[in-house]
This record gives sequence, C-alpha cells and structure tokens, in this order.
Amino acid sequence: MKQERRVLTLAELTEEQRAEAYRRYEVVRACVEEGIAQTVVARERGVPVKTLQRWVRQYREYGLCGLARQARADRGTQRMSEEWFCQNSEDDLVWRPLMEYACEKQTSDEE
Repeated sequence: MKQERRVLTLAELTEEQRAEAYRRYEVVRACVEEGIAQTVVARERGVPVKTLQRWVRQYREYGLCGLARQARADRGTQRMSEEWFCQNSEDDLVWRPLMEYACEKQTSDEE
C-alpha cells in the first residue's frame, strides 16, 4: 500500500530542491502551458516519457513544490535485517561482508 505523500512548501525546500523544481518546471511548462505533446518534449529534452508523465502529474496535483525531489520517508532505516540475509542466503560468506559494509556505511552516513 502506497503511503500518502507530504509535499513541502516552497519555504521548507532547500535551495537545491527549489532549483531542481524550477528546472523540472521548465520541462513541464512546455506540456502544461504550451500544449506540446509529452513525447515530443521528452525527446527534445532527453527525459524519459514516464518521468515527464510523473512530473506533469505531480505538478498538476501539488504545483511547483510537487516537482521538488523529496527525501525518502524511510531514509536511514534498514530495509532488510541481517537475520533475513542469513536465513535466505545460500552462501553466508557472500552476504556477511555485504551486510557489514552496509552497516558501516549507514553508521558513517548518520555521523
């Protein structure tokens, strides 16, 4: 089940998020305001059609703020436990180093 998206206001966005939203808006504007076909705009701007469709939908639903890249709601949480890896891996010698690396990386990212 998909979690409801909380869109930040312009005041809550960082400068980088605002800049990204404006860059995306320049692409979306051609479709929304000028009526140019999404396939044409996607080809001209080098953006996958599905991405442009998502941006247009987000713009129509949330406005400019909907185009800003949002932080993941689950950022910083581990999605799979070490126990799962151990139970589901055929070769623990492969998975253990990967899990140790992931745990070290997560710890260093949090600092």
